[in-house]
Amino acid sequence: LQVATTQQLVDELHNHLKAQYEDITYHPNADSYVGMTLTRSHDGSVFDISQTGLIDKVIDKFLTSEDRRQYKTPANDDIFEVDADDTTAPTVDRTEYLSLLMSLMYIGRLTRPDILLPVTYLATRSVRPTVDDMAKGKRIVSYLRRTRELTLRLHCEGPLQLHISCDASYAVHADGKGHTGYTIHIGDTQSFVHARSGKQKLNSTSSTDAEILALCEATKTTLHLRNILEELS
Repeated sequence: LQVATTQQLVDELHNHLKAQYEDITYHPNADSYVGMTLTRSHDGSVFDISQTGLIDKVIDKFLTSEDRRQYKTPANDDIFEVDADDTTAPTVDRTEYLSLLMSLMYIGRLTRPDILLPVTYLATRSVRPTVDDMAKGKRIVSYLRRTRELTLRLHCEGPLQLHISCDASYAVHADGKGHTGYTIHIGDTQSFVHARSGKQKLNSTSSTDAEILALCEATKTTLHLRNILEELS
């Protein structure tokens, strides 16, 4: 997908690609991109983005006929809790666990930011995944099955101003580290731009300290996006 301020830049990229790969196919209104389905409104002002095809594949691969329970949320409030004696808890096949995790991470990062928190937490458990970790991962898949038709809608009106919502949880991980989460939107309609959820790299000394770490990371990302907007005038 290409964004440019002049037709000259569009032509420059196309000519370079043709010189490199000899033959390329150009679609002025692509309806798919890296596994995402793109649906435009008639006037081109609204985009709906989804990954129902990949979600269906994940459901078929990781849920069985016995997994019939429906979930309204991707995780329970005990998402950060682990067994008291975690070193002796029964484990699951690490390759299968990582396969599930990477599929969910791809979906979460592109079109379903609502699952990012539990997915990024479960990623910290990938060295020795337990039966409980796998159950939490399958709960996310069950939630996606219930909400597979949800789409990420992009629709921006008003000034192209960025809006950031940022939060942090203090010392929720087993090693005492906190967790950062933030979302970035644009315009009066608060159209989605970016979301991030992840374990903090430093041990904070207080909840205020954890909030500052989260705010610092969100600010750096926002400045990067602001630079892109300025580059595109």
